[in-house]
Amino acid sequence: MLKRELLKKLYIENEDSMQVVFNHSDKIWVMPRDAVKGAMEMYQPSSRAGKCLKKHVIKKQKTPFYARGTKTTELNLDINPNIKRQLKDLLEISDFYVATYMGDASTLQNDKAVLQIYGDNEIYAYVKVTTNVENAKRFEKEANALKNLRDLGIEYVPRVIGLDLDSEVKIFAQSSDKPMGQEVRLEFNEQILNTVKDIVSKTKKNINYKDSDFCESVEFLKTQIDVFDKEQQSIVKKGIEMVEDADLTFAFSHGDYTPWNIYYVKDEIRLFDLEYCSASMPTYVDVFHYLSQTALLGKRFTAQCVMREYEHKLEMISEYVDDPRTTFICYLIWVISFYIKRSEGNIDRIREALDVWVEMLEYLIKYLK
Repeated sequence: MLKRELLKKLYIENEDSMQVVFNHSDKIWVMPRDAVKGAMEMYQPSSRAGKCLKKHVIKKQKTPFYARGTKTTELNLDINPNIKRQLKDLLEISDFYVATYMGDASTLQNDKAVLQIYGDNEIYAYVKVTTNVENAKRFEKEANALKNLRDLGIEYVPRVIGLDLDSEVKIFAQSSDKPMGQEVRLEFNEQILNTVKDIVSKTKKNINYKDSDFCESVEFLKTQIDVFDKEQQSIVKKGIEMVEDADLTFAFSHGDYTPWNIYYVKDEIRLFDLEYCSASMPTYVDVFHYLSQTALLGKRFTAQCVMREYEHKLEMISEYVDDPRTTFICYLIWVISFYIKRSEGNIDRIREALDVWVEMLEYLIKYLK
């Protein structure tokens, strides 16, 4: 039986229904046995090993030896009929599969699951669910952001299908037209930059630094300086000083703009998963998140290699961003603050990532002008 409390609320035992449960790196996928291939659209590996693992799960072959911590089992489960009824009412469709993904449960922020609602050849929607009130507030924030963006003519974000925060299992449904079988593209090009440019041009606002979401992140980071060693403290303090002295403009930020949170329809970019969006971040910070995450997670680059990649792309970036160095520093200050807050005090869990970001920050401060 499933161990996580949220999953227990989503599924019931049913001898007439079989689900494949795929555990990998503390993440869980629950998928209808008859529709595993479509369900695995939620698993978006960019590495060769990950792609091989995905193929093995789809083909129901034994997990390869290199995939430690991975387990695939079959259980007599079915989606809870109350949940299915909620989904039918929201989506206004009656015949569909439901696959579920739940990330590692080490923090309260991860006490949520994503349901993929799909057919044999089509994804209809993604639905976020939680029983956690704080996560439900983020659902509402994301829903409001999506509505606001679409009102501004930004139609390459999901449409809000429904939001039910009154039930025990809170549900947030959003549209998707993601093509099945599309692989992650580890590209950083003008199309990536133009998408951010369009959002900035339509959401740019004239506000004081102290009224921005970014200022809130900086102020939080000031309270967390002790998590760094003395040398790192000096670097982070210098970065904070530089962004506080900078002449910044603010706009909407996706918050997690990466190759894993976009897809393409007829070669046009679609964005999704705006859960960590902000209304007032320094313009173009999303560019540096995309660049960094593509390099660090997708290409397994070191901090030094990321900075070389940045220098290689700097001419192109400079056509869009007036002060790339300062904006990159703003991004690093924000992402460090964000992950410290998200860790809920378990700094050891993110120590390696913090070290990389501080090393990148040091490079920008000391060696790039």
